[in-house]
Amino acid sequence: AGARFSYHNLFKQNITFEFNPSFHPNKFTTWYACLSSGYTSPALYQLYAPDAYYTSGITRGNPDLKPQQSLNMEIGYKQLIKNQTLVELSVYHMDVEDEIEYVYLWNASVPIDSLGTNFNRDDYRGDTYINAGETEISGVSVSINASINSAVSLRFGGSIGHGFLKLENKIDTNHIGNNLVQFYNSGAFITENENTVRLTRRPSTAFAKISYNVSSKLNFGLTGQFIGNYNDVFYNGSIMPYGALDNLKLPSKFLLGANAVFKIDEQLFVTIEGTNLLNNRSTELNGFTTVGRRVDLKIHLAL
Repeated sequence: AGARFSYHNLFKQNITFEFNPSFHPNKFTTWYACLSSGYTSPALYQLYAPDAYYTSGITRGNPDLKPQQSLNMEIGYKQLIKNQTLVELSVYHMDVEDEIEYVYLWNASVPIDSLGTNFNRDDYRGDTYINAGETEISGVSVSINASINSAVSLRFGGSIGHGFLKLENKIDTNHIGNNLVQFYNSGAFITENENTVRLTRRPSTAFAKISYNVSSKLNFGLTGQFIGNYNDVFYNGSIMPYGALDNLKLPSKFLLGANAVFKIDEQLFVTIEGTNLLNNRSTELNGFTTVGRRVDLKIHLAL
């Protein structure tokens, strides 16, 4: 257990803590838990970026931002089977209050479905950062490490997560005025009818790795990674207001890698590592593909 006291000249005092109990009913089994809090001050750019839109004068930096406060909880289980296989399972949940989000501002006197339809009117009011609401993230992860024999070992597992942002209909308007607020990451507006937004770029994943020790000097490894489909953001010129962002589901992908390590002596060893061996040219972020097939040769020398 532990605690930390912090003092910030803008945000004053803050106390964060961490509590990590564990229980060992026998030498093969471990139950553990974690309860911790976090505190993140806004970046200087988020507070003081001077860029301002000409019609509103609202700056991109928002000096009224509050720090993000988080509470993290995790429960886990570890089991060693026959001194050869280690199974790990954990469930986690995180709450982040006063989530800092980048947003667009629009003329509140114009209906949402009419925004951006009259360029002479110029409904746009600038962009800035706000404390938007509360983020909740939950998930489950599992991993298994198994030694088949003295030469071969396996490791595989995966994680499934889910997250969303609870929007606040009542936000601090001191900096943004009474303008409509639209989130950059989803295109959603803060309205009475829209109070939750799914988080983007949070895929479920799975992995597997096999290692083979040919000798005390040579080791081979083969790795596979599966990344499930997930939502990303992109500009959609067909929806209003002009310049609004939409959600785009990116397809799942599988990446194959391999490596070999050759130990020449106690001071010198060579590594050959290949990534994305199948040359899967999938999209990782909208508009950006994954790196293609690649092989690296590294020589390590300890003097």
